[in-house]
Amino acid sequence: MHPPDPPHPYFRTDLLTGSLNLLQFSEALSNNFGNHRLAPLSLVALDICDLRGINARRGHDFGDQVLRWMTFCIKDLISKEVYRISGDDFIAVLIGETHQAHVQKARALFDKINRDSAQLGLSVPLARITVFNIPEGVVCNPALI
Repeated sequence: MHPPDPPHPYFRTDLLTGSLNLLQFSEALSNNFGNHRLAPLSLVALDICDLRGINARRGHDFGDQVLRWMTFCIKDLISKEVYRISGDDFIAVLIGETHQAHVQKARALFDKINRDSAQLGLSVPLARITVFNIPEGVVCNPALI
């Protein structure tokens, strides 16, 4: 017998945004995001406000562009490790530095999104952002997250 083929990489990637998907998030969470040294870890959760309304007013193509743009902003300012966990919800993972540095990066992202979304004629605030700091030396509890 031949071993089964490994899952296709697109199985763990959101094809619209290029970010990782909920399946990959669940697997990474169960592995503490590879944070074996238990360095400061933060999860930055981002929810786009009224994506349904944006789609209704400006069309789904524009809404898809907003999702892709959001992914680029997160990867540029926060972390390359970005997960799209549902239609308009993203999570970025930050490991290392300090929790205060993670919060500052999230604030910079919030400011950039609002500044740029106003230029695109979108309502401000365009997104809600929450930072979850996992204490240093503690493993993420998937049930808690």
